[in-house]
Amino acid sequence: LRKIMRTVEIKDRMRLRLTCRAFEQFMAGTNAGFFEAGSFTWLGAAGATTALSLHIGKSRFIPELLPRLFERIHVRHFKISIIYNPVSHDFIRQIIGLFTIDELEFLVGTNFHLETAIKIAADFPQSKISMELTYVPLEQLLGLIPPMDELSISMEAPQMPTRIILRLLAAHKELCLICRHLLLTAGGWINVMQAISSETRERTFRLVMGKDRMRIWLSNYGITDNAKAGDVVGEFHICEWGDVQLIRYRKCWIRIASDSAWMGVYMRQPTGVTITNVEGIIE
Repeated sequence: LRKIMRTVEIKDRMRLRLTCRAFEQFMAGTNAGFFEAGSFTWLGAAGATTALSLHIGKSRFIPELLPRLFERIHVRHFKISIIYNPVSHDFIRQIIGLFTIDELEFLVGTNFHLETAIKIAADFPQSKISMELTYVPLEQLLGLIPPMDELSISMEAPQMPTRIILRLLAAHKELCLICRHLLLTAGGWINVMQAISSETRERTFRLVMGKDRMRIWLSNYGITDNAKAGDVVGEFHICEWGDVQLIRYRKCWIRIASDSAWMGVYMRQPTGVTITNVEGIIE
């Protein structure tokens, strides 16, 4: 019967627990098996009514039911979204303490929540951790984020010091910055490309930035709209120049998804830029 319980959906467990107290007690000591995805969301604008949501598979339920439904559960990908309202490490740990999680993803909106996420990540050392920040944290907190496969930061302010970008690239396998007007000096771009090129570990820097900023960046190094595949400009080798721009710099690749819309109103639209020392990523 315990093996069968590993195949029972969460919504059916909620129904079964109502049949009798003895069965509820039995079910509370069983393993719920494997689920592809789950999520915990604590949203709501500051001052508004809090919205708490816990999903596993196709089921949504209140956290208080967890100990009555199973003793353990295995979730491949679990996402924790904590944006505005304060929520403590102990509260979330109570909810997911029964979980084995392969991939743990965070969506974080404040310094308080980032501190909470860092503590939770430490509770799951075997999990693959990724994090998306909807703001730029205090510098000392950025340094406390444990090394992870992917760290994403959405920025309203156009500037982030080059030294911080280099510090994050040294710590994390992949760094993504989303800022249409990201400002880096010509020297800053070179420092980033040189750091990735000289890194022996896999490193990728992804940006979402305005095409106008990208054009200024390229022109700083003598790369213009008239470039073509095969051109060599200093240490830059133009590999492709069409709907996608692919440039080699030392031991790293720069890929720009520009869809050829370089002029007029299209210049203010965002585009994706990838700088990486992992050749397979840019194919």
